[in-house]
Amino acid sequence: MAKSKKPKNSSDREKWNKVFNALVHMLKSQQTQLESLAKERMILEDRIKLQNDRWVSDIDRFQEQIYEMRKEFTIQEMERMLEVAKSEFVVGLKQRDVAVFQRKFENADSELADFREWFDYLSQKCSEPNDVPRAATNEKSETRKKAWEDEVRRLKTENEKLTSEKNSEISALLAEKDFIWNQFNKLEHDMTEQLRRKCAELEHANGKIQAFSRNIEELQSSNANKDNTIATLRSQLDNTTATLRSQMANLESDSVTKSGEISKLSTELALLKKCGSASVTPVLRRSTTGPGPSKLGGTSRGTDQKYLTVKVEKQSSQALEKGQRSSKRKAGNSILGAPSLFTSAFKLPKLKMSSPCVT
Repeated sequence: MAKSKKPKNSSDREKWNKVFNALVHMLKSQQTQLESLAKERMILEDRIKLQNDRWVSDIDRFQEQIYEMRKEFTIQEMERMLEVAKSEFVVGLKQRDVAVFQRKFENADSELADFREWFDYLSQKCSEPNDVPRAATNEKSETRKKAWEDEVRRLKTENEKLTSEKNSEISALLAEKDFIWNQFNKLEHDMTEQLRRKCAELEHANGKIQAFSRNIEELQSSNANKDNTIATLRSQLDNTTATLRSQMANLESDSVTKSGEISKLSTELALLKKCGSASVTPVLRRSTTGPGPSKLGGTSRGTDQKYLTVKVEKQSSQALEKGQRSSKRKAGNSILGAPSLFTSAFKLPKLKMSSPCVT
């Protein structure tokens, strides 16, 4: 009976070992997975911090560049406004000079007209007869005429000279005005182009900042997913650990119960063995003290009784050793959750005794 239970106990033990090894392997795999996820999370956090620091430095650098660009643009705008003010001031001065020269030219024309009228009046007056002799009058009129002609020529030359000077000054002012206007248009075009380029750079920097922000959000969402996965695996690990602990507690309680049952059955087996040995000995003694036949018959009966006593003692010792071995095996198997040592169908072995020969 003990031999039939041994393979069953060994198979149960192997099953429990397989289950325990599978659980240990699962826990180890989950532990390694958690460690790898934790390492990946740390790497991801370091990468996010590094990328964030890089983005912050880029943003600061771009902001400094934008500030410098705005400062340069403000300075250039102020310089342009100063140049425009200077050019407007110069143009105003030139226009004032032109107005002055035009006024002088108009005054010279009016003076020339007055001089011509005065010359005509004098010519007419000189042509009238008077009491002065004709020769003296003619001489005087000729000298006056020559003087007036010389004066008129001088005035004409001065007028022409003044007109040419004023025309040259006007043309120079117009050329300077055109040059200043061209410079202003060129400066305005350059400033507009520079402003457009700076705006494009600013839009590019804003695009980079938005891309960096999207990457930060993606990394943060990935980190949150990793955290959720780690939390789920940790909860699964905690649940599995709690289940294993409850199973181990049940196994320990079962082993304690089985140990108590084994100790109880061992004491009962010892008591039964003592009772069995006490019940066999009186029978043998009664058989030895029976009414004696002949001397030969008494010798044979004594030999049989001696053999029977030795056989009973051997059987009892063998049964005791088997009980001890089976109790040790049951105690070892009960720790691993094996079935109990004695079932309800267990029966004590019967001792075979040969009946004494009665003559």
